[in-house]
Formats: sequence, C-alpha cells, structure tokens
Amino acid sequence: MARLKPNVSKIKTIEDANLALKEIGLLEHELAAIDAEADKQIAEIKAQSAKQGEGIRKRIVDLSALLGGMELMSYA
Repeated sequence: MARLKPNVSKIKTIEDANLALKEIGLLEHELAAIDAEADKQIAEIKAQSAKQGEGIRKRIVDLSALLGGMELMSYA
C-alpha cells in the first residue's frame, strides 16, 4: 500500500483535536467493515474452490495409491 502524505494544517485547539480523533475512529470503523466484507468474500471463494477441486484431489490421491505410495505431493 502506498504511503499517504497528509495535506492539512496543524490542529490548534482541543476541540479540533477531538473532532479529528472522532473522525479517525469513524473512518477506521468504516475500513474495518470493508475489510470484513472482503474477508467474507475471500472465504466464500476459497470454499467454492475447495469444493470444485475435491474430485481432482481425490483422483490424485487414488492415482498415487496405484503407484504404491510413491506420491510426490499430498493432496489429501
């Protein structure tokens, strides 16, 4: 992620500082919600991929067994 350089003037009062901190908290909450949705979508994609590859993984295991346990990788 690229570094962001702030482009604002200095805060001069406690009230301004409190408002800035409040906004930071709200923005961090919004980012957490975005990240949570992304994590949910990633988990769904991984589950779909695992289900799609299930038969292929089983076939690899079966063929490896036919080779007498000479498998190079384990997919089970």
